[in-house]
Amino acid sequence: TKEPFILVGLSMGGMLASEIAKLFPPKLTVLISSVPTSSQLPGYYKYVNRFKLYKLVPTKVLKSISVAKRIFSTETHQAKKVLVEVIKESDPIFIRWAIQAILEWENETIPQPIKHIHGTKDGILPIKNTNPSHAILDGTHLMLMSRVKELNAFFAEVCAEVESQEL
Repeated sequence: TKEPFILVGLSMGGMLASEIAKLFPPKLTVLISSVPTSSQLPGYYKYVNRFKLYKLVPTKVLKSISVAKRIFSTETHQAKKVLVEVIKESDPIFIRWAIQAILEWENETIPQPIKHIHGTKDGILPIKNTNPSHAILDGTHLMLMSRVKELNAFFAEVCAEVESQEL
């Protein structure tokens, strides 16, 4: 933190980046398929948290649902294969912790400066709840694996702006 740095966070990692930015202000915070504030989470997340509904479903069932969802998703075959393996190998204790951490997260501070890229078809964190600086048409929550060209163009633009200090 003694040198200028950039924070980059994907999904829940973007939420963590938003929190870290409050403690250690970066040169830039970049969010991918994420939200910078808890008010931008879908409304039903608050309902699920209020009634602790996530505690009623066994982690094994959550993993099975996630695997099934991947099979019918629009991601590439290779992306589906990787994601199914990640889901199967995920630690149930971590999954429980992560779900609870997201549902109980409270933050209304948007890091500045910020670049935020989001897919228009994100089913986990819908774009209608947030206001990204960049959108990828038909991009999903997992567009990092399937929309490489668009994301590389976004990162090239961000790097050029950082180098020229045009944030």
